Amino acid sequence: MWSEKQLATYREQGFLVQRGLIPPDQIERLRSAADAMMSEQADNPPEVHVVREKSGPVRSVFCMHRNVQPFRELCRSEPIARPVKQIFGSDAYIFHSKLNYKESFEGTVWLWHQDYGYWRYDGVDDRLASALVMLGPNTRNNGSIALVQGSHRWG
Repeated sequence: MWSEKQLATYREQGFLVQRGLIPPDQIERLRSAADAMMSEQADNPPEVHVVREKSGPVRSVFCMHRNVQPFRELCRSEPIARPVKQIFGSDAYIFHSKLNYKESFEGTVWLWHQDYGYWRYDGVDDRLASALVMLGPNTRNNGSIALVQGSHRWG
């Protein structure tokens, strides 16, 4: 459960970083499942959609929460579900899940964007929250994600 201070930070900044929230053994299960989905010989369920770079490596995997057990468990786990319920005052539904995979020196970059800028045109309610779980190191040197304080108010 988030403290009042954490909730205030989330509401002000639009995000809250929590290191070590997901236990290492669960991260390892997620990594193993991710590696299996990205294999050339992967027998992924039809709901799992894999997008590859033109040069061949996997760029993204969508909808793992439906049939890939470790991701299904993560989306419904206490550290993810409870803060969402605190923020909105009710249970939420899972709109989307995506694994972004960036091979070093391969493929294209992800330019700065807001996901909701695209989703609102699909009729998605603006009462949404994203949970980002890093499965590997995220450093300035390997193409880390940038979070912009207050950008949640930009629409």
